[in-house]
Amino acid sequence: LVLLVYGMWQDSHMEVKFTDVDYFVFSDAAEFVSLGQSPYLRATYRYSPLLAWILLPNITLTPIWGKLIFIIADFATAYLMHSILTLQNVSKSLISFSLFVWLFNPLTATVSCRGNAESILAFLVCCTVYLLFKKQTFAAGIIFGLAVHLKIYPMVYALYFIFNLKTLSFKPLLFKLFSYERVKFVFAFFMSVIGLTILMYAIYGFPFLQHTYLYHITRTDVRHNFSVYFYMLYIDPNGFHGLMTFCNQAIVITVLSYTHYEDLPFCIFLLTYVFVTFNKVCTSQYFIWYISILPLVAPKLSHISLRQCGLITFLWFLGQGFWLSIAYLLEFNGQNVFLVLWIAVLGFFIVNVHILNLLIKQYKFTSTYTKNVKLNLNIIKAI
Repeated sequence: LVLLVYGMWQDSHMEVKFTDVDYFVFSDAAEFVSLGQSPYLRATYRYSPLLAWILLPNITLTPIWGKLIFIIADFATAYLMHSILTLQNVSKSLISFSLFVWLFNPLTATVSCRGNAESILAFLVCCTVYLLFKKQTFAAGIIFGLAVHLKIYPMVYALYFIFNLKTLSFKPLLFKLFSYERVKFVFAFFMSVIGLTILMYAIYGFPFLQHTYLYHITRTDVRHNFSVYFYMLYIDPNGFHGLMTFCNQAIVITVLSYTHYEDLPFCIFLLTYVFVTFNKVCTSQYFIWYISILPLVAPKLSHISLRQCGLITFLWFLGQGFWLSIAYLLEFNGQNVFLVLWIAVLGFFIVNVHILNLLIKQYKFTSTYTKNVKLNLNIIKAI
């Protein structure tokens, strides 16, 4: 709440605004909805109408309503984290440490207070994990469908869920593929996604499909961002680089889904980390996607030395800080620093791959898939 108030002060007194431009986009879309019009009349609104509906009180009540909702989602996510860790019989001290990673992380608070809606996705993903732990497969499929409807990226978990859900004991592959739990989850997922899609299409027509789904599939963002591919796309936006980035993601995600499917939280964390790191567009709020899963795997990483933990944390923030300083020169001073910015991105990418490599090596694997770790690491390094 203190950070929220500070943000209002910075917006009024400083050149660099605290509130993210996306929040103004959300609010403008909500205003169109309040007038009985389409949220897609607001240029650059590329989200589900549900988000504009949720933020309607921004217009009728207070402009900080949405930020308060995002903050509440942060704490609701923490509650789910506590529940999931309790189900895994994690000690109270490790649960406290894990929740500290989420609740007292400056990035978590900053993203929500700046007006990004990523905490809602974090809540839905953690809710899906919790329901799977409780073996409520149908409900998990419904929530997973809602998450995918709001933002496409959770689809990277789809292959993992297929591998993870227990199969029947029949030998024929057909029976294993169409096990009861898999069918129940997939049916609930499609019922949720298709139902919401039909509803929104009936209300807003083709612009809903174009801006919510199709745009993100064909998107080529040539503006500077944390992606290691941004400079290639900036130089040659019509080349085949977009296809190359997708292939890299698909290969690594497929390998991780197969080699780590027996550990629910860790596999989802790895898939999210890889998706963000190898994506052709990457901004600060994307980091929340995997930070929201990190507390669920922190207990099994507790044997990493304090020195190692401090070093990778320092390198991660250093990589961001260097990039942000160069990006400021480009964005606000208009200096031609694209090459230096690209070097900063390369450095940050190397840091992230190093962290991924370290976590896979240091994680307490079960004996069932320890044999796959070396193959997994080699493929990631090759990509």
